Amino acid sequence: MLSGLSSWQRLRSMLVNGSIMKDEQLAEAIGECFYRISSGITSLNFQPIPAISLPDSYMISPLVVEVQLFRNKERKATRPDEIPNWVRILKSCAGTLRIPICSIFNASVKNGDVPKF
Repeated sequence: MLSGLSSWQRLRSMLVNGSIMKDEQLAEAIGECFYRISSGITSLNFQPIPAISLPDSYMISPLVVEVQLFRNKERKATRPDEIPNWVRILKSCAGTLRIPICSIFNASVKNGDVPKF
């Protein structure tokens, strides 16, 4: 996918502006990109509703998150800048992202609050 191979590969490194990024440096670059994308979005004025008892059916598991990340449809081609679309990155990082996304979602549902980033 990211590599052009027909089988799924974990995202371990990426060429960004002519230099190879990996590990923490790559994670920081991806985080900065997500931040730039969302920095112009205004915060919601949200009043939490206290949840006295919450059915287990409202909670999700890390496996459900991973499956949903893999279900996202990706376009066949990259953009002209040769940077892969975010769906491919999310699919490549699904195993790593599933637990944090699951925790954020479940805490949000349990506390009746939407996280502010």
